[in-house]
This record gives sequence, C-alpha cells and structure tokens, in this order.
Amino acid sequence: MLRGWPAHTLLRMNQRQGYFFCGVGGSGMTPLALIVKARGAAVAGSDRALDQGRNPERFAFLRGEGVRLCRRTARA
Repeated sequence: MLRGWPAHTLLRMNQRQGYFFCGVGGSGMTPLALIVKARGAAVAGSDRALDQGRNPERFAFLRGEGVRLCRRTARA
C-alpha cells in the first residue's frame, strides 16, 4: 500500500478515459505516456521543446507510438 491506498486502486486505469501529459517529451513523462498507451488508454501531451522545434526524433517516435501531440497555446 502507498499512504493508505490499496495497490489494486493505484494500478487501475480507465481505458475509456484519455490521459494528457504536460512535458510529454521529457525523460520521465515519455515512459509514463508509453506505459499508459500500452495499457490501452488514449494519450495526448504537450511539451515546450515541441513548440521550440527541439528533439524532433523524440516527438516523431511518440507520434509513431500513437501519442497525440498538442502545441501549447500560452507563452511561458
């Protein structure tokens, strides 16, 4: 258990629900997004590096795996 939550609750994901990852091109979010996608859920995400044209290989890979990439509309 993790802080009082039963393990079966933590591992359950709703495959009918979509998941959105901010910073999806990062070294932590990319694997998480791919795990969720492999479990059958729809996955989308945004990343500042995508908006800036950096790491095109990483984003091409994510697109190839079926992750929908969204450009950010707000400037930070």
